[in-house]
Amino acid sequence: MAAGLECLSVGGLAELADELQRCVHEYSEELVTELARRDELDFEKELKNQFIWLLLRVQRRRRQLQQIETRAAVTGLHETPVTNTEVQIQRGDCWSGCLNIVMLLLSMNVKIFFAFSVAE
Repeated sequence: MAAGLECLSVGGLAELADELQRCVHEYSEELVTELARRDELDFEKELKNQFIWLLLRVQRRRRQLQQIETRAAVTGLHETPVTNTEVQIQRGDCWSGCLNIVMLLLSMNVKIFFAFSVAE
């Protein structure tokens, strides 16, 4: 390669340098795009993990409430008031925004029976 470069004229070297600069620029743009996509995927993964954690927390709380209600029915005490919530979500561009709203609802420290359905 070095012998080939020695044979090139100044114009040829300038053209080669321009081509290399274009390649570096293209690869840099592609790298930035791919890194941004990786960051988006990492954020989405963390969002989904947090959602699962909160959903498990709600399910655990629901089981606790069912146990309390069962004990209350056996002992004749009044039932615990429970709020029913249903959230409809359509998959699409707003998926992570909707998931944030659902997580906000889940993170509220209230007694919730949560019915979650995803509209296709």
